[in-house]
Amino acid sequence: MAAASWGTWQQQVEELVACSSIMGDDIRVAWSDAGPNEEPLNPEDLLGSPPPLDAPPAGGRMLSCEVTVHVELPDSGIQLVVPVEPAAAAAAHAAQDTAWPSTSKASVSTSASAMLPAGRPVRHLPPIRVRLQLPPGYPDTAPPMLELDAMWLTAADSDVLSQALVQLFHAAGPGAPILYDWIDWLRAHTLAQLGVAATAQLVVHARPVKAAVSRAASLAHSMALRAAASVEGVAPVGG
Repeated sequence: MAAASWGTWQQQVEELVACSSIMGDDIRVAWSDAGPNEEPLNPEDLLGSPPPLDAPPAGGRMLSCEVTVHVELPDSGIQLVVPVEPAAAAAAHAAQDTAWPSTSKASVSTSASAMLPAGRPVRHLPPIRVRLQLPPGYPDTAPPMLELDAMWLTAADSDVLSQALVQLFHAAGPGAPILYDWIDWLRAHTLAQLGVAATAQLVVHARPVKAAVSRAASLAHSMALRAAASVEGVAPVGG
C-alpha cells in the first residue's frame, strides 16, 4: 500500500473537517489501525501538517471516523415482522394478541412461511453506525473502507448497502469527496435499497421463533418509548 501524497492527505483532512462541521455530534474522528484500536482526534489540528510517519505503509494507521446515521422512515411508519412457520406463527400470534391487545391483527398465512407482526408500526429505527477508514489512495483511486452496523441490519443487508455505496464512489469519479454523500444516501435511501420502503415491513431475523418474536416486540416497544421521550408529541402509529 503506497503512502498518501501531500495533496491526498490534505484532501482527507479537509473533508473530515467539513463533515465534522456539518454533522456535529453524529461524527467522531480518530486515528485507527488495522485492529480495533482508535485514538480520537480533532481533524482541524491536522490542517497544513504533512502525512504522519506512522501512516501506511510504515505504521498502518489511517484516518477514520464513525458516523451515526438516522434513517428516514415514511410518515406512516413501518411494521416489524418475524418470519415463522405457520404452526408456530399461529401460537405466537395468539401470545402476541395478549401482549399487544391494541395492535391491529394480521391473518396468519397457510403457506410454507408466515410474517408475524411484532407490536405496532414504528416511526423510528435505531441508527446505523458507519465506520469509515481512509486508505492512502482515497479519494483518488480507492474508496473508504466501510463497516455498517445496526441491530436491525443483517449481514446480507450490510453487503447490499456497501455495494451501493462503492458504486456511488466510482460513479462520482476519481478525486471526488464521498463521505458526506454516502451518509446522506444512507439516511435517505437505505429502506428503499433494502426493499423495506415498498412493503412498509421490516423483517427481524432471529431464531428460535419465540426469541424472534420477543426480540421484535422488544425492539418495537423500545423504539416507541425512545421516540415518545425524545420527540414531544410523537407516538407509535395507532397510539
